[in-house]
Amino acid sequence: MLDLASSVEHSQLRQACQSVVTSFDILKTTFHYIIDLGKWVQVAHSDAPMLWIEAIVHPGESLNAKLKNVVESMSVSENGTFTSPLAFCLVEQQEGTGAKKNSLAIAMHHALYDGVSIVSILDELERAYRAQYTIKLPQFYDVLPFILQGEHRSTTFWVQYLQGFHPAPLPRTESTESSSVICSRRFMLDRHVLKKAASDAGVTLQCLGQAAWSKVISSKVSIRDIMFGHVVSGRSFSGYEDVIGPMLVRNLSKRQICTDIQGVEHYTMSCSYRRNHNEQGFIAYYPCQ
Repeated sequence: MLDLASSVEHSQLRQACQSVVTSFDILKTTFHYIIDLGKWVQVAHSDAPMLWIEAIVHPGESLNAKLKNVVESMSVSENGTFTSPLAFCLVEQQEGTGAKKNSLAIAMHHALYDGVSIVSILDELERAYRAQYTIKLPQFYDVLPFILQGEHRSTTFWVQYLQGFHPAPLPRTESTESSSVICSRRFMLDRHVLKKAASDAGVTLQCLGQAAWSKVISSKVSIRDIMFGHVVSGRSFSGYEDVIGPMLVRNLSKRQICTDIQGVEHYTMSCSYRRNHNEQGFIAYYPCQ
């Protein structure tokens, strides 16, 4: 939801939105369920109409209810089709004093974008509105062959990397509550001590945290050979860092064999090596089970 200044021309804004949609294939994509195949397919259209909605919120009405209607318009139809995975909604909120407040809501299905894409879309929208020179960004479908190639290349690595591993789930306690419970615990750490430890080991603070987490998991399951998932960005292809699209956030498996005599250098260097090795040469899209 973006608050609009009173000087924003709505017709010009709508044209800018249409320009952004026209410029990127991923924003002209629809999703269809093929019953005979039992699979979803995505179709990139050469020309796709933009879904533009204008809504007025009167005093006493709920803005959330209006936006919920917009989201519901993007739901799956009876024939299993996403006809509009992207929608722009111009909202006029009328206040009791007679004043008006305008906002632009952008609703997108998560199959169209990732977090970095949102920034790029807004930048392109501003350029289009101001009629500025548009930067030609690579298309998402241009990078797909590299994604598929990386997935194929990674299979051999992960088969070898996970060889001999036996999953040991974390112990669970019985609960009478039907709903999920989120627990947290905060404790103070000396930032300077942590930075010095990471510097002495020649790794980042992230690696230090992974090493500590390895020790925690090992103590909980009473097994030295442990593994956990680590989420990293999927934007690791040179020249495609600014692609607008779902650049497949990756969940890399981190395997660590813990012993009582290993120091922090062993853990952190091991985590750092695996992180660099995975990100430079291999890609994994599947979380550790």
